[in-house]
Order: sequence, then structure tokens, then C-alpha cells
Amino acid sequence: MSAPVIGFAGLTHLGLVSALAVASKGFRVVGYDSDAARVRDIAAGSLPVVEPGARATSRGSRLRSTRS
Repeated sequence: MSAPVIGFAGLTHLGLVSALAVASKGFRVVGYDSDAARVRDIAAGSLPVVEPGARATSRGSRLRSTRS
């Protein structure tokens, strides 16, 4: 059975860090944000937040960012 998909609306500091934490536990995560530049940066691996461990957690994570 595949892992459930969990969605997060808003990928600012709280939403992004929460989404990464859930993704690190093996869940597939889709993060939605209306800011095209933020979505593009996150998809490219550039995190717009400073949080201990966030960069390491994002590498190979199951987080997908999108505007739609």
C-alpha cells in the first residue's frame, strides 16, 4: 500500500517546515502556495526559510510544491 498524500496550504515558514517534517516521516506531501517564485524555489531545492535541519530534510524528501 502506498503512503497517503497530505496537503499543506501555504509554504511560508510554518507551512514549509511542517510539510518537510511530515515528508521526513515517509508521507507524500503536496504543498500549495500562490507565490510562483516561492513554489519555483522550493521545487528547485532552494528553501526560503532558515530553520536548523531544513535543508538536510528537504534533500530527497517526498515534498512536491505547486500553485494548483
